[in-house]
Amino acid sequence: MTVLAAGMTGCAGVSAQKGDATDPTPTGADGLAVVPSSVNFTGVVVGQSNSQTVTLKNTGKNAIKITNLTLSGSGFTLKAPAVPLSLAPNASQSLTVGYTPTKSGTITAKLLITSSLSKTAESIPLSGSSQSPAPAVSFSPNSLNFGSVQVSSTSTKTVTLQNTGNVDIKISSAKVAGTGFGFSNLANGLTISPSQSVTFQVYFKPTVSGAASGSLSLSSANLTSSVALALNGTGLTSSSPPSAPSDPSASHTVKLAWDSSDGAVGYYVYRSTTSGGPYSKLNNSVTGGLSYSDSTVSSSTIYYYVVTGVNGSGDESGYSNEASANVPN
Repeated sequence: MTVLAAGMTGCAGVSAQKGDATDPTPTGADGLAVVPSSVNFTGVVVGQSNSQTVTLKNTGKNAIKITNLTLSGSGFTLKAPAVPLSLAPNASQSLTVGYTPTKSGTITAKLLITSSLSKTAESIPLSGSSQSPAPAVSFSPNSLNFGSVQVSSTSTKTVTLQNTGNVDIKISSAKVAGTGFGFSNLANGLTISPSQSVTFQVYFKPTVSGAASGSLSLSSANLTSSVALALNGTGLTSSSPPSAPSDPSASHTVKLAWDSSDGAVGYYVYRSTTSGGPYSKLNNSVTGGLSYSDSTVSSSTIYYYVVTGVNGSGDESGYSNEASANVPN
């Protein structure tokens, strides 16, 4: 049986163009180091915020008084302790530089640091680039065809929904159209971060015979229009097992066995003479065991088998892996 499995928003990154935490770079004032020596924000989405820490360190032997901290230029913010402040030898002080763009493009500014070491303020370059919001999601696969399914039986498939845009997507509505189709494990209010993906299940449980079509549509306030997953399947009314071999002298039996499936209270066995189906159901009522004997086989024929699990609510899983049996003459 197949076991089905299912971030942090980070619409932009920040990077230091010069210097790092292990390589303090003096700004020109002997005894005072600023790490990093420049700050660069890249790809921040308009309307969102990002921040980076800048550290001041006294690398000299005497105390340093920081008398002023200011920003020259727009688009950036500074979170810092009140000045004046004193840095003892080897002491450090962290500052937080923020960037919240209001339009796409590139902007520059400066962090000016005035200290007792120099009458001239030290200038730390700041830059930021931004991009417009681009919300988008995608289904994988981008459509579902359940093939032929016996009326009142259930076939289930797994779908992956991925956020392919650069902003969070919060699902405000998830609904299915089409008789016999449904879904599970996809709730309204679910938020998916950029690059994040979630898996959920879509099922087809036909109530009448014939071709059926439908769709699963998702809506979000971030999306300009809803996105839809096309659904198709065919209901079959014949649930009789395959007829007995035409040769009454043939007395072969194929014995099948499988591992248990989580949540299953019984199993259906399906058979085909073509690899990949379509398959016909062999047992009209679920079998509670983990084995099955098929004595309705013909000589000199290759058969292909799959198994589905059924839970306590009557929901049927998708097909297991396929097993084959070559019946001798």
